[in-house]
This record gives sequence, C-alpha cells and structure tokens, in this order.
Amino acid sequence: MNLLRNLTVLIFLICFSKFSFCQNSGIYDFIINPNFERIYNFREGVAVVRSSDQGIRNYGYIDKSGRYVIKPQFDDAFEFSEGLASVRLFDLAGFIDRQGNFVISTQYNYAGNFSEGLAPARIGHPEKDLIGYIDKFGKFKIPQQFIYASEFSEGLASVCVKSGESIKCGFIDNQGKIAIDAKFEYASPFKDGLATVLSADTKKWGSINKKGKYVIKPNFNNAFFLART
Repeated sequence: MNLLRNLTVLIFLICFSKFSFCQNSGIYDFIINPNFERIYNFREGVAVVRSSDQGIRNYGYIDKSGRYVIKPQFDDAFEFSEGLASVRLFDLAGFIDRQGNFVISTQYNYAGNFSEGLAPARIGHPEKDLIGYIDKFGKFKIPQQFIYASEFSEGLASVCVKSGESIKCGFIDNQGKIAIDAKFEYASPFKDGLATVLSADTKKWGSINKKGKYVIKPNFNNAFFLART
C-alpha cells in the first residue's frame, strides 16, 4: 500500500461541481484547478473541456498544465486522433488541427475519430442517410452505405448493414472491400487479432480472428469474459 501511495498518478475528481485533475505524491495536490464544468481524458497531449462560463459555444482544449491551447468556441468537441479532432458548430461537424484551425469544414451531421487515415462520417439526415469513410481532405473514400461504422483497427473496421428485416455486422478493409461477411448481430473492432462478436444463430458471444473463424466459440451469455481474455 505504501508503494501505491508513493506512486505519482493522475486521478479524475469532481470538486465543488467542477472538474479537475490532481496528483498523488503522499498528499493530493491540484495540478489543474477545478475551473471546468466538464473535462475529458487527455489524448495526444490535450483534453477536451467544457468551460464553466455561460454560453453556447463553451468547448475547447487544454494542455496538461490546464492552459487553454484552443479556446472555448465549439458547440461540442471530441478528442484528437492522428492530429485532427471532430468538432461541432451549428449542428454540423468538421475537423480542426492542433492550432484550432478548420482543415475540414463543418458539413457532416456525424463525424467520428480518424484512425489509420480514415474517419466514419455522414452527410444528410441521421435517420435516412448512411455512413461512409472520409480521408483527411474530407472526401469520401468509402461511400456512404453503412448503418453503423466503427473506427479502423488493425486494418479492418466493423460495419453494419440492413439485411432483410434485420441488421447484420461484419468487417471491411480500408478500400471498402468486404473482409468478413456481415453475419453477426454485433461485431467489435479488432484488438490483438481478435474481435468480439454476437452470433446471429446462437444469440451468444464469441471471438473471431481476421479470417472470420471462431477462436472462442459463441457460448457466452455476455461479453464480459471475452473482454478480459
């Protein structure tokens, strides 16, 4: 226990209804003062924060000293990934760089994180139009055709399509080609060569490899065990 107490760790706190970070080195000291209504995890050296100031556009970014590197100016903002971050203005999303400059204009009603050079995105109505993948110029490299689309991981992305009266999920490569047929009720992104899936036949969980073959048969009622393997 003494060893753990002496470790320097970042701990997420809610203090006086404001968010902050503190450091444990025997006693807890604030390293970022509790000045924010909301604060998210650090990624690529910065964290999204929601300012406690009144106003609509109160999302910005701070560094690990708590200093604003991009001042609050967005209706919503998301973590940086591959040097870009999705932000929203007037109900549309675009992408900014680390200086807060728009590199892809606000034009999407949905835009996820970039991963392996692509980001899931949608132009149009959220209930009528489908999701595709854009490159870092904002151009659709993979056309809008999916009901759900994850970020790419280990060269593949989990996608879901309408199949008759149901929705089935599978995997595509970064060219949009089908790598694993859409035959699962759910499919998580790959991690360490495995993906957790929900079998459409057994209605139970298992894990597959990148050939779509079961490594752990779908015999589990929930995915908790698989997440720990």
